[in-house]
Amino acid sequence: MAPDDLDTADLEAALGHAFADRGLLRRCLTHSSLARTPLESNERLEFLGDAILGAAVCERLYAARPDLSEGELTKLKSALVSRRNCALLADRLDLEPRIRTGKGLAGAVRATGRPGRVPRSVLSNAFEAVIAGVYLDGGWEAARACVNRLLDAAENDPAPAPAPALPGSPSSQGDAPPARRGGDGVNYKSRLQHRTQTAGHGPPSYELLEATGPDHARTFTVRAVIAGVRYPSGSGGTKKAAEQAAAAAALAELEG
Repeated sequence: MAPDDLDTADLEAALGHAFADRGLLRRCLTHSSLARTPLESNERLEFLGDAILGAAVCERLYAARPDLSEGELTKLKSALVSRRNCALLADRLDLEPRIRTGKGLAGAVRATGRPGRVPRSVLSNAFEAVIAGVYLDGGWEAARACVNRLLDAAENDPAPAPAPALPGSPSSQGDAPPARRGGDGVNYKSRLQHRTQTAGHGPPSYELLEATGPDHARTFTVRAVIAGVRYPSGSGGTKKAAEQAAAAAALAELEG
């Protein structure tokens, strides 16, 4: 189905850019499994979008974090342009239903826990292609504004952590294994890391403050540290559980 046959108003509103070239938008959303030739798919756009996204993120980090060295900036940039983060940003745009693919493309479990129609790598690639499309259709300033708009939105409203794979469900190569979660089923560490990396602060670290009680019933107290700022502590029966509690406490403070 072509983009002209779909309601793309929400997508373009989220991007902050209305496409003048509808054929370009169509190609951004066309996977090679459907295209007659590779040149009619989004593969070349993905190549360009990777560079445009990287440049916009580098500019953003350079301006926002004058305190960081080249190595630290490189680590933050790598996290923000990673396949996983691009797929999460594609989820926020609800890009998956709009991607045009051939048959037989098995998807991975999405962050919502529902089976996906396409692998996460395809989502990531389509996101990069769309960024390239904005650049070609509107120029550098449009692409730069689009990237910053999406990263600002992710920072202010962190995406939910990915759900573990359902038994027997397909998965895509490169997807991370399910992370440990808090007692209420929420992966607070993943949510906190996504928020801090999107904000350009890098992943949080966790400090063990104390471990009390007998060996068979230990209680660990941990606090999260983000860009040198220490947040309220959390406790649990294992270090992992305490880190989840500390991440939840940090999120509570960050989100007011």
